[in-house]
Amino acid sequence: MTVANYFGLNDRPFIRTMWKLAIPMMLQQAVQSSITLLDNVMVGVLGDNALAALYQANQVSFLMYVFMFGITSGAQAFTAQFWGKRDLASIRKTQGLALIGGQIIGWSFFAICFFTPQTILRLFTQDAEVLALGAEYLSTVCFIYPMQGITYVYAAILRGTENVKLPMMTAVAGMACNAVLNYGLILGNLGMPALGVRGAALATVSSLVVDLTLVLTLSHIWKKPTADRRYPLLGFDRYFVKRFFKIAIPVFLNESLWSMAQFTVALCYSHLGTQMTAAMSIFSVFDKMGFVLYVGLGNACAVLCGKRIGAGEEETAQLYARRCLRLSFVVGAIACVVVNLAVPILFPIYEASAAAKAIARNNVWIYGFASPILVHNFVLVIGLLRSGGDVRFSLMLDAGMQWCSMVAGVALAAYVLGVPPQWVYAFTVPGEVVKMFVGRHRIKNGKWIHHLTA
Repeated sequence: MTVANYFGLNDRPFIRTMWKLAIPMMLQQAVQSSITLLDNVMVGVLGDNALAALYQANQVSFLMYVFMFGITSGAQAFTAQFWGKRDLASIRKTQGLALIGGQIIGWSFFAICFFTPQTILRLFTQDAEVLALGAEYLSTVCFIYPMQGITYVYAAILRGTENVKLPMMTAVAGMACNAVLNYGLILGNLGMPALGVRGAALATVSSLVVDLTLVLTLSHIWKKPTADRRYPLLGFDRYFVKRFFKIAIPVFLNESLWSMAQFTVALCYSHLGTQMTAAMSIFSVFDKMGFVLYVGLGNACAVLCGKRIGAGEEETAQLYARRCLRLSFVVGAIACVVVNLAVPILFPIYEASAAAKAIARNNVWIYGFASPILVHNFVLVIGLLRSGGDVRFSLMLDAGMQWCSMVAGVALAAYVLGVPPQWVYAFTVPGEVVKMFVGRHRIKNGKWIHHLTA
């Protein structure tokens, strides 16, 4: 088999559609990650305490995002298969259910973070200054959560119907707003007040207002499926709701357990001290940088394979799945190069301590080494198992390995073996290797394909 055949490079419809979907999704994720990067870099000039506070507050935002992802990931799986059948009425029903779920999650997190920000942040730290800064940021940035409950759902439905440019464009506009306001409000430039971490939060909220306004307006102007008023959002019956949540609940449980695992690991890092927390805040920028490539390829695979399954073309879906997994290793290698090349560019910007930078640098090296496996597993779980409706197996594989390997590994390294902080992150990698081999076997035997629209 030639290289072209192995990766599907000679299949022009496959490659053309893959990159037509993947590149705008990568750009959208790059823009969204840039918002975090801007916050992180500009707050970084305020020192370790500010960085630690931002990292800990963002763990709560990340927890909300992952819960939301459980809803939108299930919605996208349904949408891609319905799109294969051109069933626009069912796509709108899916959108309506996902919006209800997104608002429940968004407003719940808003209430917790607005009224009791210090209570949740005390899980991470007892440092009075870090706690005060984190609460200042969290009680302001929480206003984005209900808005994200709309923008994330719209983006998922648009991706599932192969409309990927619109969410990319609105994200770019939001990032531009964030960049200007970050520059002005954090340090007091452009005649604006110097508000520190609260300024970063206000900039993020403003960027989401711009993003949400544009995605709603342009969806209607350009007559996208998300704004097709011929079919009601709330036109679902009991059977449709049952069918949707049969998929959505395992996905939601998967993301909930996965996010709680990430939350627990963040707690472990936080209890290793402010320098470790500051290091993880720096490292999170590089993590998100690599994640740009993961998301683009993974979501493109989800739409490609889901659409083929919905159209009843199982053999083609199986072929595309194999090609996507092969491409994931290539994308992972690119991610490794990108994050390591970014180190000498971004590290000098931070005013963090030498110890924090040393830990962060080591983590980037480990992350780069593991990137091909990490991309592979993201494509496996998000791109294939979920698009194929194999959500129960995905739940056991993804969430199970997070707790049995990653959480246990970090806790063992940090609290039992007394591993130096710069090597604790390495104990998250073995579980990813196990997940890769188990998941590949599932794809190979074809049991991952389920018809959600039948």
